[in-house]
Amino acid sequence: MHEPNVLLLDYCSSQWQDESWTEPEEVLRVDQELRARLGFFIKGAKFRQPWTIPEPKRASAGKLKLRFDFETEFDVKGAKLAIEKPHNTIILLDDEPVDSHADGWWVDRAIKTVALPNLESGKHTITLEYEYGPLTNLERIYVLGDFGVTLHGRTARITQLDKSKLEWGDLSRQGFPFYTGNITYRCELHNEDDLSTAIRVARYAGPTVSIDVDGKRAGLLIHEPHVVELGRLTQGVHQVDVTLYGSRYNAFGEIHLVPGKTNWIGADMWRTEFDWWTEEYSLDPLGVVNAPRLLKPGKEVSRLPQRRG
Repeated sequence: MHEPNVLLLDYCSSQWQDESWTEPEEVLRVDQELRARLGFFIKGAKFRQPWTIPEPKRASAGKLKLRFDFETEFDVKGAKLAIEKPHNTIILLDDEPVDSHADGWWVDRAIKTVALPNLESGKHTITLEYEYGPLTNLERIYVLGDFGVTLHGRTARITQLDKSKLEWGDLSRQGFPFYTGNITYRCELHNEDDLSTAIRVARYAGPTVSIDVDGKRAGLLIHEPHVVELGRLTQGVHQVDVTLYGSRYNAFGEIHLVPGKTNWIGADMWRTEFDWWTEEYSLDPLGVVNAPRLLKPGKEVSRLPQRRG
């Protein structure tokens, strides 16, 4: 793995001014409902660009708090919170202030990282406090670190992870449901002849796959038949790195849109409702889905009985 793992948090309770806390709701819905209540422009495919808002109308209308709950099954050290504009946000972990000074960024320079205190095993709450106005952006937040994530329906929790037990297949079901980075599978190729050799990765879930042999790039797999020819390798053991380039979809995509409803793309895909909306997460698979195959010259012979004719 080339990046920290990701726990996505997008369900939160909210408190406007001194009112009571609400039940948990998806954060973009919290934003839309409050905008409608306060008479702000509604975000979506046809929302106003920020520069069209006159300076006198940009002022805060009041104080908004968001409370994100999550759980970890073991003690986590070195975790970070990924969030936009932390310098404009009061951040608390379990009601204790967190220094909102950014120590870096993640994925996009607009998404800053903030160091979190050690997370003990158990339940935790991240509270964000905003001066809420028409230009305030409420977004998903992310906990980053060296851990696994289990997902059941809409409930995700931090778990321990043994990377040595990862296998070929969909990694979103092996502790990485929201992961966004690249993945390298390190393999050994035992070559016993002087014949030409090729590697085929028949199916993968990601933009592309690269193949490196003994530390040197052999090729990229972009088009069918997804084969890289290696030529004649010396006899013996060779290191083969199969790198799947990551997708940002499971962390940033329209993961509450019911699959198959539309092929249209636009801002409203993140703000659907009725039977176009799913409370649970609709994620894409991630990873090299089936094990790569080593190919040699000659005709492939089936090992299964074949029907004649």
